[in-house]
Amino acid sequence: MKSQERPFEYPFTRRNFLRGTAALGAMGVAGTRLPIKKPLSWNARQHASSMPQPGETGWRAKQPPLSTPWTHQVSPENCLPEYPRPQMRRERWSNLNGVWQFEASDTGGKPPIGRELKERILVPFPVESAISGIMRHHGRMFYRRRFIVPRSWNIKAGNPASHHQRLLLHFDAVDFEAHVWVNGTLLGVHKGGYDRFSFDITDALRTNHANGPEAEQELVILVYDPTERGTQPLGKQRVSSIGNPRSALWYTPTSGIWQTVWLEPVPDAYIDHIEMTPHLAEQSLGLVVHAVNAHHHVIEVAAYDGGRPVASATGEPNQDITLRIPKPKLWSPDSPFLYDLTVRLADRNAPGVRDEGGAEATHDKRKMIHPHVDEIRSYFGMRSIEILSVRGKPHITLNGQFIFQLSNLQQGYWPDGIYTAATDEGLKFDLQQAKQLGFNTVRKHQKIEPDRWYYHADRLGLLVWQDMPATALGHQRLTANKPVPYPGSPKHREYEIELRRIITQQHNHPSIVMWIPFNEGWGEFDTSYIANLVKKWDPSRLVDQMSGFNVCGCGLGSGDVIDRHNLRGVSAGPPPLPRGHEAAIIGEFGAYGYSVPDHTWDPKHSHPRLKVSGAEALTRDYVAAMRQIREFALKSGLSGANYNLFADVEHQVNGLYTYDRRVFKADKSRVRDANLAVIASAAELLR
Repeated sequence: MKSQERPFEYPFTRRNFLRGTAALGAMGVAGTRLPIKKPLSWNARQHASSMPQPGETGWRAKQPPLSTPWTHQVSPENCLPEYPRPQMRRERWSNLNGVWQFEASDTGGKPPIGRELKERILVPFPVESAISGIMRHHGRMFYRRRFIVPRSWNIKAGNPASHHQRLLLHFDAVDFEAHVWVNGTLLGVHKGGYDRFSFDITDALRTNHANGPEAEQELVILVYDPTERGTQPLGKQRVSSIGNPRSALWYTPTSGIWQTVWLEPVPDAYIDHIEMTPHLAEQSLGLVVHAVNAHHHVIEVAAYDGGRPVASATGEPNQDITLRIPKPKLWSPDSPFLYDLTVRLADRNAPGVRDEGGAEATHDKRKMIHPHVDEIRSYFGMRSIEILSVRGKPHITLNGQFIFQLSNLQQGYWPDGIYTAATDEGLKFDLQQAKQLGFNTVRKHQKIEPDRWYYHADRLGLLVWQDMPATALGHQRLTANKPVPYPGSPKHREYEIELRRIITQQHNHPSIVMWIPFNEGWGEFDTSYIANLVKKWDPSRLVDQMSGFNVCGCGLGSGDVIDRHNLRGVSAGPPPLPRGHEAAIIGEFGAYGYSVPDHTWDPKHSHPRLKVSGAEALTRDYVAAMRQIREFALKSGLSGANYNLFADVEHQVNGLYTYDRRVFKADKSRVRDANLAVIASAAELLR
């Protein structure tokens, strides 16, 4: 399917941003009605700041053990400039990525308000990364930067009727605990290394002098990251892995800011977030538009197919809205069709205006066109995921049809940026290559990615099995009959809180079809309780309550799949068998690996799980394993399988790609043919 990219219709260009033009000053004022003819381009790099931000000097990247094709494309002027949340796009925003002041602080201490810090760091790259310019681990650290709010944004606290705007400060991810000050005012504390958070900083801003220049503001952040000494979800991060040649399973930690920081003006009443759930049987999309200060407002939503309106609805903020989609085009790996969506928050007390046909609006909510006070652009896909019987056995089905889900395990680590890809093209690379290799699924292992990663998966048409990052609370051996109960302690409560946030945050992506709360017993507790919670929070997806039940002998029951790991030999089997209502998948198999000279993190200490002699041996074993997977699909009722792993990570060299993404370690053509043959087994089974 061709890309659905379209030229961005507004004059938001990076050149204008860097030159400080005021092209956007008159746009998007509350109370005006902007015609919606063509949806906002999903990949637009729009920046609405009307003047350049204060800069810092003195930053220099360090030399990573390996560079990627994108390492040297990074600069303070070109630092992840893309709009960070493609499903919540507004017209105006300002990116605060770039060079910040930095200072390690082992004890925390008094925030450096009004004080210059010693070092410079490139945000949003974690402090352990080479691109950050620090390339050291610190458990506590201060960040500081200055910024200017464009006068054209009309930011001012006070009477909302005056049409003044509020200003939100967004952090898309900071690991782990962030204390945030603006101009010496502590705005709040956020705990959680993977979920985004925001503060309304309007009342903390310094006011501009009449007819004078915009006032300079000060932002200070204290970050605390205990890594494995804490009880928070952290995935495979470990301080103990740094400089440890025996660490093949655990990797360099990510501390501090590791996703985009940005500013966004909003009206006093504004859309905070939306929830979208497709219902194919009803040919509808269920929506809840969560709005702030929206006591006297109404929601207007409209869906588009390539710029052509196909559906609209009106409803109340923070309540269920049904958008009827007649004869919906379905989203799938073969045809990842996405509808555009516009959501408006309108003032129900304002007089109606003429509709596009020129007729006077009536008081009928279905026809009323109110002056809007806030508007966001989004997208959605219509698809279903469920367990259905195929030839008498439970199988995973997409849109009511069995599609064998052939996955590859992606961990999202980079030798230059650790958790943060150098560029958006780099972030997209693993997904693009997986698609070209014939995979239709990705298991995102022990990490939550930036929103743009899921946006790329949505557009490319890749199904996602999404892990929740584990805690470092140990390998708990549970059984279905004698589970470790939920103790209710803060260390387990933190996991539950962050799990809920992640499920809510990523709910709208059609690519995500399954949640995996636990892997191989890592930090696990009360498996059935957690699986039931996830089902309650998101009944629209499947739950794999324990990936690799056989590794820990634990975690069966209450989920939708039975998931076996086969990493102890060249064979991809034995296959798990469907039982009751549970479909069967192989959560990990393969792990054939070898080191490639000049493309290895530590040439003297590399650890393949199952060592092979080179490209030909890797290809041979891979193709043989895929033949077995195909046979399991045809004869044993297997619904999906996940190859471990897509790219090397640090000392672990089981990847199809090297860690720097420069060398594919097998024969691409034979790998692709083997993958496509596995996926074709579904059609053969259904004959």
